[in-house]
Amino acid sequence: MPGFTIPNAPDTDKSTLDQSEPDRVDFEILGNRRKGVVTNAGVTAVSGNTVAVAAGTIAYEGTDYSLSANGAYALSAAPSSGNRFDLVVARYASAAVTIQTITGVASTTNPVFPALPATDVVLAAVLRRANESIVANDIIDKRAFVLSNVPVPSTLDSLTDVTAPSPSNNQVLQWNGSAWVNATINTTIDGGDANIVLGGQVFA
Repeated sequence: MPGFTIPNAPDTDKSTLDQSEPDRVDFEILGNRRKGVVTNAGVTAVSGNTVAVAAGTIAYEGTDYSLSANGAYALSAAPSSGNRFDLVVARYASAAVTIQTITGVASTTNPVFPALPATDVVLAAVLRRANESIVANDIIDKRAFVLSNVPVPSTLDSLTDVTAPSPSNNQVLQWNGSAWVNATINTTIDGGDANIVLGGQVFA
């Protein structure tokens, strides 16, 4: 899945190069690995001032939180002159994350990203052009993906070369020529010759 992007100028709308200029907030996004996106949470254009935000998982300070989808999330109206950047974020508060917007300041020369609160995980930067609706090319993906904080449980049976769905007490793993399987080892002592028989093998 796509993720954090600072696009090259040819990949943007060439009427403005503002989207291809690294912003201070870009470095904040990449530099703080204690928060970020674990899964999904992409932002896409709908119409007018509206975007859609997909459901996803957000990591914040050692815990994963579910982000609910919103298919019609409204941003503030476009500026009457100049351009500005709005940030669509997942904001942490009260042990939950919600979709929020940080509205930037319009500029006729060089718009920059608005300041980023410590509690926010940026999902996208949206270029707001004067008196225009949001289109796909206005949205730049700013999701910095991080690993989940939830441990992944594993069992022996989850390994590709182990088949032990229902092991019993005192069984061991035994190679059967193609896989490791759970098996019961029979141990006997041959009293006549004082031999030990272990798993079919005789030890004198």
